[in-house]
Amino acid sequence: MGNGTSVRVADPHSYVPVKPMTGMARAPRPHSRRRLLQSTVAAGATALAGCSVRSLGIGCAAETTFSMQTVRDAHVSNEYSTPLEFLSPVTRSLVADAIDDGDATRRGYYAPDVHTEFVSTTPKRTYYRVTTGAHDRASTTGYEYALEFGNGMRGPTDDDTVYRFDALPAHDRESLLGVIGIGHRVRDGHGTTLSVVFAYEREREREQSVFVPETDVQYVRWEGIPLRITFDGERSVSVADHTVTAERVADSTTAFAERLFETRGVVLDDLTAAQRDIVSQARNGMYEACKPHSDGFADLLDRLTLAGGEFASFARYEGDWYFAAVRR
Repeated sequence: MGNGTSVRVADPHSYVPVKPMTGMARAPRPHSRRRLLQSTVAAGATALAGCSVRSLGIGCAAETTFSMQTVRDAHVSNEYSTPLEFLSPVTRSLVADAIDDGDATRRGYYAPDVHTEFVSTTPKRTYYRVTTGAHDRASTTGYEYALEFGNGMRGPTDDDTVYRFDALPAHDRESLLGVIGIGHRVRDGHGTTLSVVFAYEREREREQSVFVPETDVQYVRWEGIPLRITFDGERSVSVADHTVTAERVADSTTAFAERLFETRGVVLDDLTAAQRDIVSQARNGMYEACKPHSDGFADLLDRLTLAGGEFASFARYEGDWYFAAVRR
């Protein structure tokens, strides 16, 4: 397709994240301090791996690295929550209903693309833990189409019918938005092909659909951008009731950060002189250690380990909270 890139959706039951996300589950955020910290740790470990004793000067390739970086409440919010308005339209509507009522359900082929544990709302920053589930699955006929847009796409001629997106039946719009998401890939103009499935159990929806039963080629104009939709095939697919639940967990950015510090953080106090030196190195960049670890570092790693066996995301030291990253 011209110079475009063809992207096929491997698992049509979920929104496939392509960073930027598939239709992007959320808009790009400011640079993630925690991810920068983790990548710095990873890069350091990779650079050190396999080095000679002479090049390292410490007798082995570093096997464990530990870094800390100062964190503020806003950093925690940015890293661990997604603003409601950054969700794709169909998902945003479902999550908003769940926030109002505790839970919300929509039946269909596409699952909501909630790629986040916490969602925040504005103007007053309120945070909700969001969970999803599917039940009451059933098989029905699905009509799969290739959805093309951007450079290289053959546009409509004067003889082609072009549907306005907002004039399509609601269930057709939802199916298209299941793939388009919030539309960053469509708007960037690069030639791309995606797969979209139209699958409806109810006879009335099938009769109203522009795409069911199959049609060869259709054009839809979305936000002024033409989309070429070409029939690819018919197959049996599964539809389900997709349920979203929303639990209110915090009423401010500070309260949200405090909640995560409590559940995913540890306090480093009563340290030995050797352990304080380790933390000092971690705060100033990175602490690196070989096995067997010193007793002080081994004890520090134990203290950085949460009940579930994973390392803490945060560490409090001398009254301040830090992002913490341990890599082995």
